[in-house]
Amino acid sequence: MTEPAFDVPVANRWFAVECNNAAWALVETAKRSAEDTARMLHLAHAAAWHWSQVGKPINQVRAVNLLATAYLAAHQVVSAVDYAEQGLRLATSLDGELTDFDRACLHGAAAAAYRLAGRRAEAAREEAAARIVAAALDAADRLVFERLYPTPA
Repeated sequence: MTEPAFDVPVANRWFAVECNNAAWALVETAKRSAEDTARMLHLAHAAAWHWSQVGKPINQVRAVNLLATAYLAAHQVVSAVDYAEQGLRLATSLDGELTDFDRACLHGAAAAAYRLAGRRAEAAREEAAARIVAAALDAADRLVFERLYPTPA
């Protein structure tokens, strides 16, 4: 196999960032077509793969949280729960690297996934954890968190 005419790690990082940002934009889109939803999931998986090639463990956790949140937005319960639980597991080894925003989002995604799955006790536990961490966020981050993982009515 011949060597590519470009820097593979630089390309992987570029695609990780671009796919990540495009996926989050679709997650936050109020009305998505079926094509948009499929594109959102493909982008989230692509971002996760590219981060797996060049990212640090914190990037892996954030990519898994994006997957959980994208599957929540797609109303695909099993995958949302699976990725939310994976994110929580991965995060246990990175406690010192996680920001409060990361922690709030991990718990927020898990709460929403459990709620969607009808697992009320687990949803309540994760919701409480998310709200405790979110209380420490600055106003701008709290606004983003609330938009992504709103308090259930």
